[in-house]
Amino acid sequence: MPAPSVFRYLEYVDFLEDWFRYRKDADPSYTYGTFAEAGNCSRSALANVISRSRNPRSDTLDAFAEAMDLDPAERNFLGHLVELAAAKDVPSRNLAMSRIIDIKYGHLRDTQAEPSNDVMRFFEHWYMPAIFELAGLSECRA
Repeated sequence: MPAPSVFRYLEYVDFLEDWFRYRKDADPSYTYGTFAEAGNCSRSALANVISRSRNPRSDTLDAFAEAMDLDPAERNFLGHLVELAAAKDVPSRNLAMSRIIDIKYGHLRDTQAEPSNDVMRFFEHWYMPAIFELAGLSECRA
């Protein structure tokens, strides 16, 4: 079973929980302490973020990325998920969401000078990308 991909999430806590569960399943001796050593952060950092008692700062996310062996694009996306969750107003939330959408779907723009009718229809309604994401989940049933 492959490690969870941060690009499949819109909630950073869900990603962190799934990643830690994946790592723990692969190696039952893996602990928050092991994670902390790999990322050079406090033993409680990941547990506090997963339990939602603390929000991660940029340096905490850097430590998490190191412990999780995330590449720069994955670390960047994780940061945008944190920004989305922390957004206090609609403009901030829209900005964070536009960055996430640009990362997740920006490659569709790069493939053609002008988007095809299919691509335009895909983005015409807000629910189409949501359905697309849901359909990609292993739990999704037709």
